[in-house]
Amino acid sequence: MSTSEDKKRWKDEADQLKRDLGNRKKIIKKREVEIKFPKNKPEFKKSKSLPPNLDQLFKNQINFDA
Repeated sequence: MSTSEDKKRWKDEADQLKRDLGNRKKIIKKREVEIKFPKNKPEFKKSKSLPPNLDQLFKNQINFDA
């Protein structure tokens, strides 16, 4: 069984450990990485629109009268 002296000693040790850990120097490791962006903007290909007669064909397939 633990005595009141043991409990007091454990509490003192716990408080001392908290103080020691609070005063510890924090080490932060950084890894620096270069980020490179392209200088020229990429060219986007423009999609060709469907010819009007193909559009009409699709409308006829679904029986769309407008």
